[in-house]
Amino acid sequence: MRKLQTLSWLAGISFSLFLISVGRPGISQQKNVGFISEIKEKVEIKRDGLKYYQKAYVGDKVNSLDKLRLEKGASAKVMCNNLDIWHLKSQGEFLVDQGCPSTKQTGRPGEDKHPALF
Repeated sequence: MRKLQTLSWLAGISFSLFLISVGRPGISQQKNVGFISEIKEKVEIKRDGLKYYQKAYVGDKVNSLDKLRLEKGASAKVMCNNLDIWHLKSQGEFLVDQGCPSTKQTGRPGEDKHPALF
């Protein structure tokens, strides 16, 4: 009897999580395209869907629709998922998709980036 209650409870939790992901597709479908690997001076991040900037930190994950804002003299590096490094060196506001496009291809067409691994 106790085992049946446990299975029933787990099934209910699993179903609830499924419903949440279907009801909020942004949670399950938002693409992480990289992370901030280096910051010098003042760099801020504005998350997609938010109206304000907040302080950015090394290690922050970034999505394609997030924006980075650099003050004068600031710089930042973003490690993209395709292993490219996007180096921001000037003052301004930058859409992450500009430097780490989620569909960007690297290398020549038909060329494997790491042929020994395939």
